[in-house]
Amino acid sequence: MGRTTVGTHDDLEMEIISISVVDFFTGETLINTLVHPGYHLAGYNTPYSGIDERMLEDAKDKGDCLLGAKQAREALLRFVSPETIIVTHNGKTDLLVLRLIHKRVIDTMVSLFC
Repeated sequence: MGRTTVGTHDDLEMEIISISVVDFFTGETLINTLVHPGYHLAGYNTPYSGIDERMLEDAKDKGDCLLGAKQAREALLRFVSPETIIVTHNGKTDLLVLRLIHKRVIDTMVSLFC
């Protein structure tokens, strides 16, 4: 997640900059790509994401990324049905940014504190 320069609430100030999806049962990587937000970000959380501005710009120039949260959501929904269990780590913001409501989510961050 990167931080935008717009919005007033923490969740609204975040933007997805990468998406990775792995099939739990097979270990197959289904999606692993950068997501270019389409505008300048104030921060990239590079120490945690490993992503910086140059990486995103290079991926965009090469056509090797998704463009925005809408394309990321569309890519994700190719693999997710209402029966799919999504496992995430501290995924509240991810799901909000993707504008995704899903009833079968296991968040390992929440599980750590239960």
